[in-house]
Amino acid sequence: MCYKNIDEAIEWLRTGDGSNRWKTAGSRLGMLTVLSVTAYEYPPFERLEFMTKAKEVINLAIEELKKEDRIEQNKRRIERKISSWDTIKEAIYNTFQAQHNDVPHDLKISKEELYINIYGEMPSRDDMNNLKIVETSIILDPKPSLEELKKINGGFNMIFVPPDANKPVVFVLINYKTAKMFKAHLKPFSSPLSKMIRQYIDDRSTTDDAKNDGTLFGKKKMSTWVGETLLKAGIKKKKGNADYDPTQNKGSITLLRKAFVSQELKTVTTYEERETLAYAMKHAPEVSLKYVRDEIVPTIESGDNKSELSNVKYNATE
Repeated sequence: MCYKNIDEAIEWLRTGDGSNRWKTAGSRLGMLTVLSVTAYEYPPFERLEFMTKAKEVINLAIEELKKEDRIEQNKRRIERKISSWDTIKEAIYNTFQAQHNDVPHDLKISKEELYINIYGEMPSRDDMNNLKIVETSIILDPKPSLEELKKINGGFNMIFVPPDANKPVVFVLINYKTAKMFKAHLKPFSSPLSKMIRQYIDDRSTTDDAKNDGTLFGKKKMSTWVGETLLKAGIKKKKGNADYDPTQNKGSITLLRKAFVSQELKTVTTYEERETLAYAMKHAPEVSLKYVRDEIVPTIESGDNKSELSNVKYNATE
């Protein structure tokens, strides 16, 4: 793009005309923000007279797009409803775990139950594949550098399981979308979840595809598997079903992300709490609002059984 035609570029991003018409206000706002950073921080532009006027126009366009983006977010929130986080967790528990808990001698932990509880304490994108089990203790203070952690498993994510069963299992997230911004992300799990993970690892017959490869859930990406899990649990519906609605419960791991953020934001009252949630999700605080959706009135029958981890929340200070 020629910067002498910057007015045309700004107008193109502001209005979404022409080939840009398909883009949302949010995506155009992101592109315009990049242009703004370039205009303000690229030294040679300080000497260009037309850039002074351009900065003013960019700022006005950004404010206009912010308003349009808020309208679009509100529309998505209302029209693209999702099941609540509690409904999803309960459906997965009743579908995959309750059968084991009902039989005294059958104390197996299902893959589905473990996954959703790990997600509840360490929400992520599709980052739990190839999650290598490393039976070692780790010193969290001082926190190891990203470079030091990458040497352990070739840059892949890991789960540290200390030999001492009284110490927490630690999720080591180093290979993920926003790693350049958030660096190494180490999350010590709660005592109940650490116990659940140890039991799951000990009983390798419950891990099927991950039985012999040294990972927690296998090496394949998990988005398809998560979608199938939500389908079996009755959260998602198949196309052709009488109750199928293409606007509801879209996605798989993205659906979990939306449900988790929507629930957590209900109790967020301060900017510090919003930052804590953003740190948990590994994105900027303002991004959380883009995931908020209205909830579907539950149609799944609720059972009396509850996971012992149902009230455990993410704590970024751990």
